Amino acid sequence: MQVNAGRIGGAGTIAGPLTIGTGSRSGAILIPAAGTKREVTTVIGSALTCKADASYDCAVNTITGASDSVVANGVMIDSSATFVLHPKGTGTLVSETAITPINNTAATPISGNFNGLAEGATISAGNNTYEVSYIGGDGNDFTLTVL
Repeated sequence: MQVNAGRIGGAGTIAGPLTIGTGSRSGAILIPAAGTKREVTTVIGSALTCKADASYDCAVNTITGASDSVVANGVMIDSSATFVLHPKGTGTLVSETAITPINNTAATPISGNFNGLAEGATISAGNNTYEVSYIGGDGNDFTLTVL
């Protein structure tokens, strides 16, 4: 499936690969929690590709630490693609709380990284600051750990 513009998300499964954006247009947004008031997991039956004009908008509950998640069998991220973290609530999570916005089920590592978020970078949302990792979880997931 190719999403050239607009938004895609929601709980459920996409049977094949998913490409977000074209690389040169107005962009497309991957937003698992689109239209919901809870954290959602979107499962992709194959690879996820985020082109240069793609954005992944991820919600995190600042009381429970639950977050949106995408499960994909292989992940490629263009260095101009963006990741936006939206806090739900005004809580402060316990240090070392880890969330997994992308669970990469492939044996291969994530290829690339989001714009401005290299391995070890930090991102702040609400009252929390997180450290970014593309080798978190079981060694090849995109994770955020509260500092």
